[in-house]
Amino acid sequence: MSKHKYKFIQSPPLTEAERRAQRTLAAANKLMNRNPPEPSPDVSPAEADLIRYMDELRARQTGVAVAAAPKPRSRKPV
Repeated sequence: MSKHKYKFIQSPPLTEAERRAQRTLAAANKLMNRNPPEPSPDVSPAEADLIRYMDELRARQTGVAVAAAPKPRSRKPV
């Protein structure tokens, strides 16, 4: 009998597409948490586009929040 109680099943290695997807999701998660990732030399063009897009979204969200302040109501009857 084996000295280990449980047998661990090794999952198959990830494909390149799965690794890219995981990196992309991690980058998006960091950006949404407002912790931009450090630039790495192995960033694909698609990941770089995603990072730029998320930066633009974050800039718009902060700008929209300021511009969307409610205007005071006028006292004139309609």
